[in-house]
Amino acid sequence: MNEIAGILVNLGAPDAPTAAAASAFLREFLSDKCVINLPWPLRFLIARKASKNRAQAYAQALEKIFVDGRHPMKSSMDALAEKVERLCGFPVRAAYRYGGKNISQTIVELKRLGAERFAVACMYPQSTLSTTHSAKLKIAEAMGRNRYALAREYFDNPLYIESLACGAARGCECLMVAFHSVPVSHDKDGEYRRQCSETARLLAQRLGARKLCVAYQSQMGKGTWIGPKADERVGELAAEGVKELTVSPASFACECSETIDELGGKLRGVFLESGGQRFNLLPCPGASDAAAKLAAQLLTQQASYL
Repeated sequence: MNEIAGILVNLGAPDAPTAAAASAFLREFLSDKCVINLPWPLRFLIARKASKNRAQAYAQALEKIFVDGRHPMKSSMDALAEKVERLCGFPVRAAYRYGGKNISQTIVELKRLGAERFAVACMYPQSTLSTTHSAKLKIAEAMGRNRYALAREYFDNPLYIESLACGAARGCECLMVAFHSVPVSHDKDGEYRRQCSETARLLAQRLGARKLCVAYQSQMGKGTWIGPKADERVGELAAEGVKELTVSPASFACECSETIDELGGKLRGVFLESGGQRFNLLPCPGASDAAAKLAAQLLTQQASYL
């Protein structure tokens, strides 16, 4: 019987590419005070309206990426957990901040296997209010009196940089490292941007990139978001004469609509239509051997503290 178990936490995804499933997921996500920092009654109204308005478009985006009835994030996370379990020697499960197979349900499952202490790692390389901090609050709430240790963000971990570099050729002409944007109000001290810049610097160094560009994707709604915008920046790069662009989706542990559709589809189109010739989108770490070694390192280190 293993008294220690590991949990790999990610954002989560709708269970089906339908408007109903998309709406339910968005409503839960947008109801989080770490995502929309407003009083509950106003946050509830915004979440209800926005989830309804965006559900159909989100469902259509999901239809493009679902494989065998599953979101690729969940398939990758399950495969990653299996690999990490073999490396760690104790039970490891994937859990999600929103939607099905949430953190509380996963703790219950592992306790049935005899787990009494938990090593936890959030699969968010850089720390933000709406991802890492939200997950930390939910983990603490779900754990209650259970003993646990939580890994810090891994934006500068050499194994993470190696997992991003898998499949990339050295000496690329121009490397764009794309990160998920957040409202400026979520990064008042600039820590998220500093972590993103360091990830980009280390990856460019690892790949020997001749030119480095840092940009941000997925800005939405009102307010001021961190930039520059990825879609605007690729157009500028093409206009500057860049013919071959390599893009790393460095915010994401696993493939999702933001990487497959937004970067692999729309961003690619902007670059090619603006005069670029070759667009190379690097894969997310997913369940690669390098990603498994990273996650195993994070969990075993936390297990040593329990």
